Amino acid sequence: MGTQRKGHPCRTNRCSSTSSLVTPSSQSCHLSLSRSLSILGRVIPRLLQRSFTLIELLVVVAIMAILASILLPALNNARAKSKQAVCANNLKQLGTAIHLYASDWNDVLPRPSATPDDAACWFYAVDPYLLRISPGASATPQQRIAVIKQDPIWLTFDYPSRTNWRTFKMNKKLLGFDGQTNSVTSSITGWSPNYRRLTDISRPTTTPMLFDGRCEEVATSSPDRTRFDGWEVYAGRRHAEGANILFCDGHTEWCVRGSFNTPGGWVTDTTPLNWWTQTSP
Repeated sequence: MGTQRKGHPCRTNRCSSTSSLVTPSSQSCHLSLSRSLSILGRVIPRLLQRSFTLIELLVVVAIMAILASILLPALNNARAKSKQAVCANNLKQLGTAIHLYASDWNDVLPRPSATPDDAACWFYAVDPYLLRISPGASATPQQRIAVIKQDPIWLTFDYPSRTNWRTFKMNKKLLGFDGQTNSVTSSITGWSPNYRRLTDISRPTTTPMLFDGRCEEVATSSPDRTRFDGWEVYAGRRHAEGANILFCDGHTEWCVRGSFNTPGGWVTDTTPLNWWTQTSP
């Protein structure tokens, strides 16, 4: 028994194998790692606390300015396109309402203009179909400031101005023209005919019904801002030097062709559109 205890091979081998794992080289590696971590622990906080130099700040500012100069025009163009799309959509809905009005009134269109609050004026004739409000003796605030009846630029006006300024106008030449006695400057009661049937318009795809009307292009005291109607010289080229136009067939287009007029719109009879319509009802 005593001889087996002294010469137990398993115990001797285990002790020798364990002690062989701890070598001078491994101890050196552990010391180097611990020293490196200690150094990093002292250096990193100092680096984080170090302030930027003036040159570094100027470089950052210059890079930001370059990025802004590249991105801002693209963002502005996207914003302008969005407003143009909203404008066209509003015109489209107004066109649908006017067609519904015509179908209820034996295909007769509402009047392009009249004294304010006239129920037959297009601006109020569409209210039963858009706002579910029947025009009465006087227009309500809801009828006067309905966003759907305006271009998005109207929202930038102050509240009192929104009541009376109109950014969409109806083509006054739809009322007819005999080429002799009547002109676009005549009184509305002197036109022949006084009303126009939608079915009598021979070229509805090229005859404007509603369009972007000039408003912000003229002085605040100008009567152009309060007009319900107009023709090509009263158009507002607020969308990339062009205007959205609703045609008598119900479709909308962005139009830019024509000789520019001052302060807005196009010179009379320089666009390829049929602003005039035939005279017979």
